[in-house]
Amino acid sequence: MDEKDYKKFYLIREDVLPESVVKTLKIKDLLKNDPSMSIFEAVKKFDLSRSAFYKYRDTIFSN
Repeated sequence: MDEKDYKKFYLIREDVLPESVVKTLKIKDLLKNDPSMSIFEAVKKFDLSRSAFYKYRDTIFSN
């Protein structure tokens, strides 16, 4: 594996994360559990902009 391909991961407590990251995690869980819901509906429900959601959605993960 090339050095540039290596990604570091961190385990961080939820209470120290920025609000937009926490909301993004909640939205991802909501969309996973309710595939019929649109991204627009989900971000509106959690009062988060779509641009903030798209900024973080592919870089944060939950189990």
